[in-house]
Amino acid sequence: MKPFFLFPLVSALLLASCAPQQAPQKPKALPQGAPLVGDSSVVTPRGTIPQDAIKMKVVLLVPLSGESAPIGNSMMDAAGLALYDTYSSTPAENIHTQIVLIPKDTGNTPIESARAAKEALEQGADLVIGPLFSQSVTAVAPIAKAHGVSMITFSNNKAVAGNGAYVFGFLPEQQVERMAEFAFLHNYPRVAVLEQY
Repeated sequence: MKPFFLFPLVSALLLASCAPQQAPQKPKALPQGAPLVGDSSVVTPRGTIPQDAIKMKVVLLVPLSGESAPIGNSMMDAAGLALYDTYSSTPAENIHTQIVLIPKDTGNTPIESARAAKEALEQGADLVIGPLFSQSVTAVAPIAKAHGVSMITFSNNKAVAGNGAYVFGFLPEQQVERMAEFAFLHNYPRVAVLEQY
């Protein structure tokens, strides 16, 4: 059974990919040691990862270099915060899995993404989160499948879904449907469509 805190992790990553981007920063290390939160008056401090927790290696495939590095760095920061926040707000007796996050740089090309995924899977990754772009998903999916590992991608192209690859991004048709519903509910008879070239 997958740990329940994968959902906040993936959700935080998705939100980070949509946020305004700043200049790339050096990735921050995740906090070490336990307890993450709590004081000596607490019998079982929140955030304490039990010694017998099952380790789950999760590879995070994001662009940490190249033109999309600001997005990738924001997503990596979001992943660290999501894990920290979830562990620190969960009683120790409810923590049965320790997620080990393995960030890998996908660079600018599908070839770099495939190389990063292969390297992480050979290191024993149990789940792939990413990559960000559909061309890279197409390159990584067969590698993940060959290792028997599922992947959750941020692509909004449903054509890349299937065979163990799941799309977590917002699909264009879902966005259009939501905007049309909003216009209808607010009685807007005319809608302008802006397209970027």
